[in-house]
Amino acid sequence: MKKIIVVLVVALVSLSQGWSQGQGRAGLSYGLGGSFDVLNPINTGAYLTGMSFFAEFPRSASVVPYGKIGYYLPTKVEDPAGATLIAIDDMTNPYQSSAKLETKISTFSLEGGTRYYLGNDYDIGLAGVLETKIRVLVSPVSSVVGDYDETKYRLETNLADKYTSISLFAGFGAGIKYSQPWGTLFTMAGLDLYIISNAVTPVTSLMLFSVQVGYRRDLY
Repeated sequence: MKKIIVVLVVALVSLSQGWSQGQGRAGLSYGLGGSFDVLNPINTGAYLTGMSFFAEFPRSASVVPYGKIGYYLPTKVEDPAGATLIAIDDMTNPYQSSAKLETKISTFSLEGGTRYYLGNDYDIGLAGVLETKIRVLVSPVSSVVGDYDETKYRLETNLADKYTSISLFAGFGAGIKYSQPWGTLFTMAGLDLYIISNAVTPVTSLMLFSVQVGYRRDLY
């Protein structure tokens, strides 16, 4: 956990320095936008959908630091084994049973990095986009046990009802954008690599694949 905090502080300081240096360059002030996002923790079978909002602070016409915050809708993952139940009375038949067990996971994403515009400027026409980034996923997790007869059975082990997983990733992305006076449309795909986490969840993965489609408005 301490390692995560140290890395976050260093990254945020670096980004803030880039943003302060970038404002006012290339005739640009900043850009605000949003996107529809799909996040796939590879090899988990989960697809998280959500929305993100971001701000961009051009350092030049082609180098643009950015910060982004997103929220993904809760997903539920069922444990095939279920929750084990043990009879309160030794004479109960069956002595051992099971109940449905699901893990509910909500996900918040904090992201920062730098975008590089290729073939055209940040706010002009069609251009390719490359980005390098760090991402932090904050995931509140809760266990949900299905209905069972609590007068006859108890849970074999106490389940952790609620906890929060904080995971750090580093990654890169690529895409295209198209700018006109009314704004910028873009699509991006990215890959994030796992670094560290304080707790794992059923959708924790060593790699995250993401796709986003969005809109940005430039403010001069």
